[in-house]
Amino acid sequence: MHQSSNELIEQIISRGSKRCVNERLKTPVTPRDLGLVARHIGMGFEYIGIELGLSVVAIQQGRVAHPCSMYMQIFIILTKWKQWNGSSATYLDLVKALWTCKERCTIEWEDILNILQ
Repeated sequence: MHQSSNELIEQIISRGSKRCVNERLKTPVTPRDLGLVARHIGMGFEYIGIELGLSVVAIQQGRVAHPCSMYMQIFIILTKWKQWNGSSATYLDLVKALWTCKERCTIEWEDILNILQ
């Protein structure tokens, strides 16, 4: 089943108070939540970094810095995105990037949706 990113957002909203979830999606991501999200992303995570606007070099630097930990590689990529974008790095942007990459990488959507509530 193929959903658009708007349908995914509606699914997220339907899980909780529409007003609260809408506000949450528009807020800047926290380092804590990036750590939680990183636990539910697997192979192909590099595509997410590219979708978030990171350079291939920045992604490779994260991989080299932590060659034995996929979790740390993903966390570094998400953290770099947050650092470079500051308060404009929102949950909505992250969800859209994840959704765009859903065919190219492994994502545990149910867990990601629970984090966003």
